[in-house]
Amino acid sequence: MISYLVVFGVSAGVAFVTTPLVRRFSVRVGAIAHPTDRAVHLEPTPTMGGEDAALYLERVPGCYVFVGSANAARGLAGPHHSPRFDFDEEALAIGCAFLVEAAFEALQADSA
Repeated sequence: MISYLVVFGVSAGVAFVTTPLVRRFSVRVGAIAHPTDRAVHLEPTPTMGGEDAALYLERVPGCYVFVGSANAARGLAGPHHSPRFDFDEEALAIGCAFLVEAAFEALQADSA
């Protein structure tokens, strides 16, 4: 039980420190979606997605990042929680690149 509490404490601490840095990076590079003529949703779209992130975001500045993974051209556009759901694994590289850039930004901000 103690080990679970330690892991939770370390995870919460890392999230508490890194979330504001990732949010600032997201805003700076324009990764946060705002309604535009090119956006699919011209109005902010409510979503039940968010896991427990909403609880963290009540207390510290941050953001919840959605990385689109549907690819209709490859037949990968089934809805979530469906037996037809699959995702384009190329989206993993996009999400990974975003997080790597956010980490570099955080390290540069920390060393300045």
